[in-house]
Amino acid sequence: MTKRSRKLLTTYAVLAGVIACLVSCSAERTQLPAFGSPPQIYDLDQLLAEYEADPVGAGKKHEGQVYFFPSVVAEKVVSTYSHPMVALDTGDLYVSSGQVYFRAQNTYDLDKLADGFVLDILGEVGGWVQSRFYIYKCTFSVIKGGDLPPPGGY
Repeated sequence: MTKRSRKLLTTYAVLAGVIACLVSCSAERTQLPAFGSPPQIYDLDQLLAEYEADPVGAGKKHEGQVYFFPSVVAEKVVSTYSHPMVALDTGDLYVSSGQVYFRAQNTYDLDKLADGFVLDILGEVGGWVQSRFYIYKCTFSVIKGGDLPPPGGY
């Protein structure tokens, strides 16, 4: 192997290492869900109506199932960005729409959301806990957003 070939090979190896580091250390990296088959699309109102009509039957049918909920209006977003004291005190971070509370798979995904955003949400049905209906392990896609408010104070 010639001296020039060795320098070229070394340069390519260093460049590949730098690119691999940049890709794997990206601050915007988010875990993407992977499915053997796509999740079923479900309307929130329909899901709540089924629970109201037959709570036990609906619980057996839906709890633990992963559904895609399209065009959900985020009435309230509680995140480390918007409500840092809540994050420190209780850690109860969520997006709510009516009585439905969506708990994020990655809580820092909530920091990019604000009240009034329209979201597509993928999550696992948890069911009723007191007066709240929970959907867990959620990932969010912004359909209609806007500007984020200034961060909450400490």
